[in-house]
Amino acid sequence: MTLTYFRSIIPRFISLLDYVAVMINELSQRKLIPNERQVYFSSMKSTLNTYKEQAGWLSYEEIKDLYEILSCAYKDIYPEEHEVLKTYRNTATHRYFVGIDELTVPIKRRKRTKQEQQVLQSHDKYSYRVTGRPEYSFEELNEIINKLLNNFDLMLSQLIEMDLMQDAIKGE
Repeated sequence: MTLTYFRSIIPRFISLLDYVAVMINELSQRKLIPNERQVYFSSMKSTLNTYKEQAGWLSYEEIKDLYEILSCAYKDIYPEEHEVLKTYRNTATHRYFVGIDELTVPIKRRKRTKQEQQVLQSHDKYSYRVTGRPEYSFEELNEIINKLLNNFDLMLSQLIEMDLMQDAIKGE
């Protein structure tokens, strides 16, 4: 797996969880969370935990089952790892490429003065330097990502086994 793909796994995992939440909300005919702009994995999980009646095509029993299934998403993820995921996702989504090992540390370009060019006897107008050190190690992220992918596989398997999904998903 190239580092480019590896770098995008955490934000995509969190997006996939949000997509699952949207699907569940659609099955409830938007009764679980009426404002679709507020449908996220965490808000859906919280709503499922407190909802006490049928919602759309979802029975009360299915809502309880969905809560249990969604609880698998962060199974065996320690609080420190959860904080890494949150910070990593927000940084990668809203700020810059996150540094992983020495392969992706931030590099800054600076224009050289005429005097610097003369002293260095160089025609290069710019100099480049590393402006930071990596935020994470590959090993640290790889361990967390393996847990996430295993949890997601378990969660999807359990979702597919639900009676309401049996009619929607046809096996070949």
